[in-house]
Order: sequence, then C-alpha cells, then structure tokens
Amino acid sequence: MLTKIMTASLWGIEAELVTVETDVHPGLPALNIVGLADMTIKEARDRIRPAIMNSGFRFPANRITVNLSPAATRKEGSHFDLPVALGILMLEKQKKRSASGSEGKPDDWGIMGELSLDGKVLPVRGALPMAIGLRKKGIRRMIVPRGNAEEISILEDIKIYTADDLREAAAIYTGEKNCSCYSAEGCLHSQRERRENEDFSEVIGQENVKRAAVVAAAGAHGILMLGSPGVGKTMLARRMPGIMPDLDYEGALELTQIYSVAGRLSEEKQIVSERPFVAPHTTVTRAGLLGGGLRPKPGAVSLAHRGSLITAELAAEQGRTVYSVPGNIDRVSSFGANKLIRDGAVPLILATDLLEDLGGKPPVPCEEDDERYASLGADEKKIIDAVTRCGEMTVDQLCAFLDMKPWTVNGMITVLEMKGLVHVDMGRVFRDI
Repeated sequence: MLTKIMTASLWGIEAELVTVETDVHPGLPALNIVGLADMTIKEARDRIRPAIMNSGFRFPANRITVNLSPAATRKEGSHFDLPVALGILMLEKQKKRSASGSEGKPDDWGIMGELSLDGKVLPVRGALPMAIGLRKKGIRRMIVPRGNAEEISILEDIKIYTADDLREAAAIYTGEKNCSCYSAEGCLHSQRERRENEDFSEVIGQENVKRAAVVAAAGAHGILMLGSPGVGKTMLARRMPGIMPDLDYEGALELTQIYSVAGRLSEEKQIVSERPFVAPHTTVTRAGLLGGGLRPKPGAVSLAHRGSLITAELAAEQGRTVYSVPGNIDRVSSFGANKLIRDGAVPLILATDLLEDLGGKPPVPCEEDDERYASLGADEKKIIDAVTRCGEMTVDQLCAFLDMKPWTVNGMITVLEMKGLVHVDMGRVFRDI
C-alpha cells in the first residue's frame, strides 16, 4: 500500500515541492527514510514512533519505507515529522477520509510540522517560504502548527488549518473533524507599531545631514557618514526607517520570508510589517554580513532588505576589506563607512570611521592578554597578530602566511585555543577579545 503527502523543502528562501511517499510491506519491523535526508530527518524515526503510540494509534509492525521525492535533491528540517507520521497513519487505515468532510483529493493538502514525543505539533522555521512554494504548485489548503499560522496568514488565498497535536492533524486530514480555517484579519496592520522616540523630530539641528538622509532614502542610495564617536551617526541611521513609506503587502511578504528562514520571528510578532534597521557587531564575519554557507542563510544585508543597514567601525585588514556581492542590492539603504557601486557586482568597502592604516605593524593586544601574549613564541604571536587584524582566518591562509605545514599550524592553534586566545569554528580561527 502506498500513500503520498505533499510538503516542501527550503533552499535559501526558495522552496520546492517534496512528495512524502510511504510504503509498507512484509518484513522485519523497521522505518527507513530515503531521498537524501539530513540527520534531522533521519532522527525523525525515533520521534515519530513514540508520537504515534502516545497519540493513541498503533504503529505498524511491518517494514516501512519513506521516500522523499525528488530523491536527487537534499532535504533538511524537522518539518517532515508530521507528513511522515500522517503517511504512516494512512497506511494503517486508522483514519479514513469521510465523504462529508472532504474538500478534495488528499494531495490537495500541504503539511508541515515538528512532532514531540507526546504527539504535540511544534512550530518550524521557514514556514512562510515553504507555504509560498506549495502555493506555486497549486496547493491551497495546509495543515500547519498553531505557532506558524499567523505567519502564513499573510497569504490571502490559502486556507490554513491549525493542529495542536497529531490526533487533531489526522482528524483534519481525513475529514473526520470539521474545523474552520484560521483567520487573522488585520494582523498586518495590528502589528504596525512605530518605534518610540526614533523620529527625525527628536534630532536637534543637523539639517544638512537630515537632508542628505532624506535624499538617500528616497533614491535607495548609500550614504557615508564621517565623524567622531558620539556625534550622532548611528542615531540618524536608526531613524531612517521612520521617514520611509509604510511597507506594502509585497514588501511585508518578502521581509517575513527572510526573517522566517533566519529564525528571527517570535510568537509575539510573526509578521514583519516595519522596515528593519540592522547594525551588525564590529566582529561580524563575512558570512554573517553577506549570508551564505553550505545551506544558504540570510546575512545582515538580507535582513536589512527594504530598510537600513549601518556598518560602522567594522574591524578590517589595513583599513578596509572588500566583499564582492554578485548582482545588485535593491531597496537597501546602507549607512556607515561603506560605498555601494551599482555595476553588476556591488563591493562593500568597510572601514572604521577613524581607522588608521596599520602599515604592516602588529596590533597591540588587549591589556588583559599582555601576560599570555608575552609568553607566546614568535610564530604564535604572528598568528595572534594576523587573526586580530583580519578578524578571522582559515588554517590554509595561516599556513600560507607563516609558510608552514598544516600540522604545525594546527598544533599552535590548539595551544592558543587552550590558553583562551583564539577559538576555532567551522575551520576558521577567530580572535577571542
């Protein structure tokens, strides 16, 4: 017997349709999940069995195979728990679709949700982009966790059914429970709250700077602010969203997608209806600023979409570091010491406002590090100086910098990590300051 349930898989902020095919056949009891599933999905085997049994259903004593189609693309995420569990329940025929409650074929449904061991349906990250991907494939009815319902309700042509546990999700899917669609009318406008005391009317003087900020906001231009610390550069940049027009439907939809994938939505605010202001820390990495990774995740530039981004006082090598961004940056006003060049590739030249050229001189270590720094060897000091200046370096870059073998450099890095002077994450060496 074979069942098919529709869900989606994320790649960045884009989603593609995934069919969860479940088959049962004679053999030793087992649950196998295939189709390039990541470890989170494979661990679902240990969550789904107790969730089904604790919900009052019987788990099949047969060999079950679950295929995530298309099998050639990688999938990740805990939102596959609910589709797989419902597929198994449909195999057992423990819940049959009633003619009176059915609104269409079973493959008309899009389903997502994480399961706890007691059968509760938990919210997942990236629910809105997945719902948009399912909508593009013609799916107009979805069973989602209650914690994601308001987020998805921004889609005006989708019928949303919320499930608190597996038993309720099965009853909705089979039509045995007649429930109304989730409704959050006016949720977009109800969350449109202006930040208090963040308006240009609070800024005394600085008329020339305010005029430049208005021009930059109107044309989505970058603006370079120079001045000593405390003169009001960040204060003016923080008030930029207040002089921009309110977000329209499409803008709120785009921002909510980005923040959903980044895991930045909260239970109190599941729809982004304000223009964002993003100020990354001075130690932000290249991936943290521009996004990316093996599984692409949004960075600070993406989080500032349709809003403002300040990049003040970023640590850089020899006064500046250039990051090349393919394509163009639309509707993002960037502030601080940077420059946007709209010529296909957008270099962001990042520097501190008053950063002096190091001129090849090693930086002075922190005062509390003097004793530890003084006890290091010459090559270990070179590693500290290089990582301090650049913010982060890979082992290969350090090997080329020191002209040493990888195992020698790795040994020195281990010593520095034990002394608390650096830390290593994903193959990159960072300075602990």
